[in-house]
Amino acid sequence: MSLGVTHFGPYPPTIGGVAVHVRRLHHRLLASGHHSEVVAGPELAARSECGVRQAKKIRYALEWLRYPGFPVTTPIIHCHDPWMWRGAVMARHRLQGRRLVISVHNQQDPERWAQTDFHRRLGCRLLLRSKLVWWVAVNEAIQCQLIRRGAAPARVRVISPYIPPGPEAMTGGELPAALRAFLASRSPVLSVYGCRYDMDRGVDLYGFDLAIEAVGRLRSEFPSVGLVLVVPNPLPADYHERLTARVDAMGCGPHVLFVTRGLEDASRLWAGSRLYLRPTTTDGDSLAVHEALDLGVPVIASDAAPRPPGCLLFRSRDLDSFVAGIRHGLAGGTAASAGRPGSGASALLPYTSLYREVLGLPPGPCDR
Repeated sequence: MSLGVTHFGPYPPTIGGVAVHVRRLHHRLLASGHHSEVVAGPELAARSECGVRQAKKIRYALEWLRYPGFPVTTPIIHCHDPWMWRGAVMARHRLQGRRLVISVHNQQDPERWAQTDFHRRLGCRLLLRSKLVWWVAVNEAIQCQLIRRGAAPARVRVISPYIPPGPEAMTGGELPAALRAFLASRSPVLSVYGCRYDMDRGVDLYGFDLAIEAVGRLRSEFPSVGLVLVVPNPLPADYHERLTARVDAMGCGPHVLFVTRGLEDASRLWAGSRLYLRPTTTDGDSLAVHEALDLGVPVIASDAAPRPPGCLLFRSRDLDSFVAGIRHGLAGGTAASAGRPGSGASALLPYTSLYREVLGLPPGPCDR
């Protein structure tokens, strides 16, 4: 039986792993014979693709009405927007008999809910305790937070958002010339990705600063080491200036390259890297980590969040532990394997199984 789902959330070219996840889930559902639509957020014009509609930006004071006027005909709405309480529209659809599925991709979100204004806290509390809402947590830590805040355990699923690239993935988009030249001139190459500069309790959430310090320590052992920092939205500008000043002060200018634009096919960078680094202070379930592992690229990641098998972990924000992990990885001490569990066609199955349960349908055959 065909399923019908409307996704609310970001969509490429909006930057970030959630937008990529929504696009891959949408296309995989369509390829499996299901009915899937997307109502994309208003940040950037979404790609003109089958079943994708664009929400319009309205006055900031009314942004909680982010998706007004969009008729939804599918029985399920899957919300990927972390600020889901903007959806007075969601409540309207709920009253019309729609089932709601809400994905939480960021480990910080449940903590932020308790710190927001009264109306958002109330909306969040009602959603968490509703018997009409199902939740998708991208890792066990988020699952525990949702349950602790009132969600019924039977209505919370832990599902990795990683869906490997399919036929919809863009195979064009050569890496920028400056990046290609850097990869050709440096060895080993380490890479880090973060969509923007963000702070978590006063420190760099993505760990760009930690990666720079690590290269400063490693360059005497690895004179040609290179570090690629991909930051498509390098704001705030003053923090970017602080990082570049630190690179210059350490004499690491030739060893560090900032890429301040989005990459159409970032997997080309992961494939050209000796190690992928994920020194975050908090996390969901990083798309880049999974893609690097599937390409056979070892991943050195902080222990700030649950990580997939194949990652070498270090103590979060501990520079000595981070450098030791990088050395271990460069010595061949990590092993990543392609074709890990959850890859390929099976990545869609947890979602279709959940959708069937939400609709009260019996389990169906594996979707391909």
